[in-house]
Amino acid sequence: MTSRLTILVLLTILGCAPRVHIWPEIQSDIQIDLSGCVLVTNAAGGGSGAVVAKKQGWWYVITAAHVAFVDVDMKVDGHKAELYIIDPKYDLALVRFLSIKTYPIYPLARSSVGQRVHLVGYPNSTEGKTTRQRLFVQTGFISRINKNFIWYNGGASEGASGGPMLDAHGRIVGVISGIQLAGLNKRESMACGVPSRRIQELMTSLGR
Repeated sequence: MTSRLTILVLLTILGCAPRVHIWPEIQSDIQIDLSGCVLVTNAAGGGSGAVVAKKQGWWYVITAAHVAFVDVDMKVDGHKAELYIIDPKYDLALVRFLSIKTYPIYPLARSSVGQRVHLVGYPNSTEGKTTRQRLFVQTGFISRINKNFIWYNGGASEGASGGPMLDAHGRIVGVISGIQLAGLNKRESMACGVPSRRIQELMTSLGR
C-alpha cells in the first residue's frame, strides 16, 4: 500500500506524469454544465478549481492547497481572487472572487468503488497564463477509496490539480490532488483525489 507520505510527495509533481489521452469538453454522454469549472492562476503557476458556493456576492471555489498556497496575483476565471482558507494536511483550499457572471454551484456527493466519474481541468495551466484555456474532461472509474483519498483508474494532465471529480449528476465527489505511477515500468498513471467528506469539513467555515 502506498504510504501517505508518498502521496504527499506526489502532490507537487502532477505535471511530471506521462501524458494520457484526454477527451474534449463536449461529449455526447456528458450532460453537465461545466462553466463552473474554472482556471486558477497565481504568481507560482496555476491549476483548476470548481465553484461550490456564493455568499454575500463572493463566489467560492474549491481547489488544491498546492495550487492556491501562493496568494500573489491570484486570479480565478480571469478575475482577481484571494485565498479564503487552506488545509495543507488534506491538500484543499477555498479561494474566492467577485464577478457579475453567473456560475453553476456544484453540490457534494459521496463516491463508491466502480463509480464512473469525470475529471475536469485545464491542461498546461501551470504555465500561469490568465487567458481562458480549453477545458478538458477525462472519464474513468473509481478503483479504490479510503478515509482520505480516492484513486481513479486514469491519469491527469498537467494543470488538472484542484479540478473536480464529478459524478454523472454534476456533483463533486473529490478534488484532484496528485498521481501515482503504476504498472509495467511505472508508465501508467492513476489519479488521486481528496474525497468530498474532507471538502465538506473545510466548507463549514462558510456555514454549510
